Amino acid sequence: WTADAGVRARGRIGKLRLEAEAVAFASDATDLIVYVYAGAYGRARATNIGRASTLGAELDGAARFEAAELHVSYTGLDARNGTLCEGGGVVACVRPLLPGRPRHDLVVDASYAIGPLRVRYGIDVVSGMTADLVGNVVVPARVLTSAGARFDVPFMPGLRLAVDARNLFDVRTATYAGALGTVREPIGDALEYPLPGRSVLVSARFTR
Repeated sequence: WTADAGVRARGRIGKLRLEAEAVAFASDATDLIVYVYAGAYGRARATNIGRASTLGAELDGAARFEAAELHVSYTGLDARNGTLCEGGGVVACVRPLLPGRPRHDLVVDASYAIGPLRVRYGIDVVSGMTADLVGNVVVPARVLTSAGARFDVPFMPGLRLAVDARNLFDVRTATYAGALGTVREPIGDALEYPLPGRSVLVSARFTR
């Protein structure tokens, strides 16, 4: 069972243009399949969750003032494993978080245009994620930044040159709490697939 509802608004205050959207959602699932890393080598194993619930909200906003633009997107998620609380005789039970689902995901992107040139800077923050079924293995928060620029060539209409630097500060590892102390491991996505270090992309696009 799933349900969601949202609202969208748009307005203008002088030269300032504003847009906002808010969405709330909830789900109740049975026999949910999640991937859990198990064993010394951390291989993913498909695991059945008998009962799981999810509550969340998505907020998206944009502001534009002349040549400046700001875009902010946030997702808050509370996804719980209810299997451990099923059955009789349970007086109090704290349902652990589902693995691989971050509680907070924030993306901020700011840009500014100077004639045919637009430069941008972005931040992506992910936190509150666990990697096991009982919520004991906490994945460290991840903060990645990016920057880029695009240039519309004046003497060749339709030609755009762009450069984009991802993971600007080359973040590759994070500190985890291990059984014998802190350990450093490569950062990864929701499925612990290793993320690349700093990468620079250069592109040219021509449209008519």
